[in-house]
Amino acid sequence: MQFSKPNLPKNSARLCVISGKNKKVIRALEQRGILCCQTRPSKLLSVPIADHPDMLMLPLKAGCCLVSADQKELLRRLDQFQIKAEPCKVLKPGYPAETAFNTLLIGNYLIGGSTSISFLSSFETKYEITTVKQGYTRCSVIPVTEQAAITADRGIADALKTVGIEVLLIRPETGILLKGYQYGFIGGCCGKISAHELAFCGDFKTLEQYREIAHFLERFDVEPISLTTEPMQDLGGILTLCEED
Repeated sequence: MQFSKPNLPKNSARLCVISGKNKKVIRALEQRGILCCQTRPSKLLSVPIADHPDMLMLPLKAGCCLVSADQKELLRRLDQFQIKAEPCKVLKPGYPAETAFNTLLIGNYLIGGSTSISFLSSFETKYEITTVKQGYTRCSVIPVTEQAAITADRGIADALKTVGIEVLLIRPETGILLKGYQYGFIGGCCGKISAHELAFCGDFKTLEQYREIAHFLERFDVEPISLTTEPMQDLGGILTLCEED
């Protein structure tokens, strides 16, 4: 087993971080041989997103993560897999203070709202940094490859295109379930589990624009995988940290 590049594993995933909210999704991942480290609800976040991985941690590079200090069990599990996880006391309730970890890493670029960019400025990274208005940046994007992404946020789409990343700009998917909100984010309902597989937390075909998304994915040799037959759910993403050698 080897460490994965943030958001974009090359080989089949073997370890991921995911919300413990949907046991069917977890079982489906485990049946594929993927160990699931589950987050726990944080009192520092709004209740509907309190256990979302993309709100509680940020994989900065292969084998290295920033993690909310209150995720003690997760920090312990990551240490067992020799993942360097730095506990950070940065989260505060409410928007945009709660978005400190919600940053998109794709290719050589780090894209996020002002809160996350300010937080990350104290860490040494080799990424080129772009600031956008949307604080929930990672939630809003599906990284498909280092050169391609999907989002329903026009500001993020423009930022991605500016740095040469091809973007499928879709409409908000109003059928994505996220209790307490009108609907969830496209990036929060899925995650790459290999270079050629994108796993969804629900039935992919319940997305209104699944045909357009499937066509875009096909162009990059990526297959959408439905982990359940239920409606799509925003769980804060599937963050793959380790993959097959």
